[in-house]
Amino acid sequence: ALHHPFTAPNPNDMGDLKSARALAYDLVYNGVEIAGGSLRIYRRDIQQQVFESVGISKEKVCCSLCGNLASTILRRGSLSGNST
Repeated sequence: ALHHPFTAPNPNDMGDLKSARALAYDLVYNGVEIAGGSLRIYRRDIQQQVFESVGISKEKVCCSLCGNLASTILRRGSLSGNST
């Protein structure tokens, strides 16, 4: 899940986020990758755990790393305003 800190970790790997697998996918046609993507983290508690596991403090995220988007996620819990 270290693909980037916004990719959702596999729920079975929450005990060790540094080696967690990402919830990501690739679309392959005739052996050629034609698309890919990943599920994003939408829960504040999981996002904070992932940031902490890669050494990024909440303060650093809010102040400099990702600007308004990360600040909104950490403050409100998600972009939709749900705090679950």
